[in-house]
Amino acid sequence: MAILLSSEQEEASYSIMEYLGNKRTTPFTMHGLAGTGKTTVLADISRDVPHAILCTLTGKAASVLRRKTGAMASTIHSAFYELEGVEEKRG
Repeated sequence: MAILLSSEQEEASYSIMEYLGNKRTTPFTMHGLAGTGKTTVLADISRDVPHAILCTLTGKAASVLRRKTGAMASTIHSAFYELEGVEEKRG
């Protein structure tokens, strides 16, 4: 099923993809009021970037994000532990 984005959502999606293409090491943050389409943008992007880790402040928000996008999503706190495990495997 295709995701239809508004012009503002398309702009946000473009900004995120441009950020990812520049291989930056700082996190990209997206924020906005409830109902502004953040999850829709992330669902669209997660199709092109399946290895992305989507982080939220709360467990409830992570659960909603996982359900709506089908992508990996966790709290910021949990993501630190996941990344620590990745770093240990690289050793």
